[in-house]
Amino acid sequence: MGKTTFAMNLVENAAMLQDKPVLIFSLEMPSEQIMMRSLASLSRVDQTRIRTGQLDDEDWARISGTMGILLEKRNIYIDDSSGLTPTEVRSRARRIAREHGGIGLIMIDYLQLMRVPSLSDNRTLEIAEISRSLKALAKELQVPVWRCRSLTARWSSAPISARSTPTCVSPALSNRMPT
Repeated sequence: MGKTTFAMNLVENAAMLQDKPVLIFSLEMPSEQIMMRSLASLSRVDQTRIRTGQLDDEDWARISGTMGILLEKRNIYIDDSSGLTPTEVRSRARRIAREHGGIGLIMIDYLQLMRVPSLSDNRTLEIAEISRSLKALAKELQVPVWRCRSLTARWSSAPISARSTPTCVSPALSNRMPT
């Protein structure tokens, strides 16, 4: 399972189990593709069949039922702007939180595509600043912030204690590394 698929499963569960908004900041994939994947996943219909239109009556019933639920809940927000900065993410998340009385989950796909213009000459410092900003956002809004990131083979095979950044930041976990 890929990082986006896993993250979308988290988003779908959060959106279906609560009434708070779930925010997706997708720097990698257009919103239409995210919704297609989500619709296929939630309705349990193969996305290739949805994309090609080769659907039977049962598929249509599942898709229709899923669309009804999604339209009723209206709590998944997708921002597919490219090159977002942590400041832009914070501003957009604050606005949604203010309008809806909180947020259930924020998902960022994916971390390495975010930018901090003032630190663009040093990628290590830039990633560290992005991580700090997202941690502060999680604490400020009391919301889990799930950050997808690509791992190198060297990083993913390293002992957990040697890894520098947790993959998931939430108010409860923000000062601890997973063990």
